[in-house]
Amino acid sequence: MNKRACSTLTVWLMLIAVASAQAVDWPYYTSDLGGTKYSPAAQIGPDNFDQLRVVWRFRPPDQQIYETAERDLDFDEHRGTPIAVNGVLYYASPFNILVALDGASGEELWTFDPEAWRIEPRFLGNLRGVSYWTDGAVERIFLATSTAYLYSIDAKTGLLDPAFGQDGRVDLGASLRRPLTDGDRWNYGVTAPPVICRDVVAVGSAIGDWRGRPPAEYTPPGDVQAFDARTGAKVWEFHTIPQAGEYGNETWESDAWKTYGAANVWASMTADEELGYLYLPVSTASHDYYGGERPGDNLFS
Repeated sequence: MNKRACSTLTVWLMLIAVASAQAVDWPYYTSDLGGTKYSPAAQIGPDNFDQLRVVWRFRPPDQQIYETAERDLDFDEHRGTPIAVNGVLYYASPFNILVALDGASGEELWTFDPEAWRIEPRFLGNLRGVSYWTDGAVERIFLATSTAYLYSIDAKTGLLDPAFGQDGRVDLGASLRRPLTDGDRWNYGVTAPPVICRDVVAVGSAIGDWRGRPPAEYTPPGDVQAFDARTGAKVWEFHTIPQAGEYGNETWESDAWKTYGAANVWASMTADEELGYLYLPVSTASHDYYGGERPGDNLFS
């Protein structure tokens, strides 16, 4: 992990910690479900911005893991943004390690390590954040990892929720309509926080577009999957490449819909809780450099 990545973490924590101290939450990666990135916090403004000082720093355990790992963990990216809820910051590090910190003091409250770095998937270092959910009785942090697992973690204790999925997690690769093969595991993961709407957790995916071999059956599907926030049971999936009988299927000529993959949602989704709608920024189907073998308009890629 390079020094530039660590310093970026310090700046973000400093700014969000101030909002946390004001009792102004930042409960989503983009502030709210609509992705507005707006905060009503008014303590920092043009007149005092130059007076900001670092009051604490937190260095995630990634650096020590990087230095002591038995194999090379080659990455130099840091894209995570903490969320702030009730004075606590929840932050997922480049190695997918989830940490809860006291927003005012920087004290580490708990740490959860899914050990994604041991597998070293393709998207290690690209994780952007986590999601918070509560039904008024329990509080959960949902972490979707670069190894394609969805974890439900108790926001107070940092322990896995045993009622969710299998021992607190759901295997996103195994639940696909075309489950991942062992060879595809490294090329499929999650980089954006889940979106939670009406107690349903929706998750996209990151998929490598070019693998140096013919496309079609070698690329995982980019379907968006959704799970019950309490149990982890699968509620629905949306086929970004429409299957037989679905709207848009006819836009995949030569039966390309049967084998082509990707058309995944790797960036952040947004939602409207009142309407119950999710908005999906769908990327291209495989491969993004050549589509000559999948003629047609190719909805929804």
